[in-house]
Amino acid sequence: MNELVRRHLLGVYMRGGRVAQTALETFHILDAVGFATLVSTYCVTRSAAEVIAFAQNQLVGDMPKPWMPECTPIRGIILPCPGYTNGHSQMAAAMSRLRNDGHIIIPLIIPPKGNVLGFDDMMELNVPLLAQTRRIFNANPVPVIFVGVSYGGLVAIRLGRVMQQTFGMAPHHIVAVQAPVNGTRLAKFGDHPAAREMLPGSEAVAETQRQISELERRTRLKYFCALYDEVVRRRDCRPPSNGRPHERWAETLPHIGHWGAFQNPFALDVIVGYIRHVTKQPLVLARP
Repeated sequence: MNELVRRHLLGVYMRGGRVAQTALETFHILDAVGFATLVSTYCVTRSAAEVIAFAQNQLVGDMPKPWMPECTPIRGIILPCPGYTNGHSQMAAAMSRLRNDGHIIIPLIIPPKGNVLGFDDMMELNVPLLAQTRRIFNANPVPVIFVGVSYGGLVAIRLGRVMQQTFGMAPHHIVAVQAPVNGTRLAKFGDHPAAREMLPGSEAVAETQRQISELERRTRLKYFCALYDEVVRRRDCRPPSNGRPHERWAETLPHIGHWGAFQNPFALDVIVGYIRHVTKQPLVLARP
């Protein structure tokens, strides 16, 4: 009898082992497929976005600081903050549209290869532009809106906080497009300061989320994510819930890939349309 029990248990163990091995092999296959998808999406979307952005930039030209509209009335002041690898060329088409609608454009500074810098460097580079924004706002009290892409969204969040603390004015909106407010899993592959500041669970990510909580008292934050983003997943584009989900929900753009939302005409219409809607509303100045 004991021998029968032993053989039965051994059979169960062997079958369980085969199931576990099959599951592990399936996991590795799915993992490999996921990695291949990540790499191919990264390469294709980034290359396509850079080609289209270059063409758009040739049509629009360099954005002066500030880039004043030719029509009146002034509807808003827009501070675009690009990701650290593409520069302002990726946002040229969107900013041209907004300028033609009566928005003043003040491009923020993220140098080429800006990943070798950190948040402190970005603050130092852009504080003079915040002072300029304050002077323009004094003459034109219209909504001030930061628009940041990827790492530029994180820089926009911190600059918005500096604007509150140093210049005594609250941005009306911060629009963060595919910005890793929860960090990004790919940051572990980077050695430069900007990558380390996007490591999930790091002190830098925690500080970004603390600043978001402070900003929310006087500033509206709007988050956009992509249908599929190989660098910043949808869950990474919105901060942890604060009990008011509508404040921290990320709207999904009709877009695939981390690069090129501003080159995708459908996603571009969503982003620009949102900003236009915001600046049509009467401005109510927040209390200091």
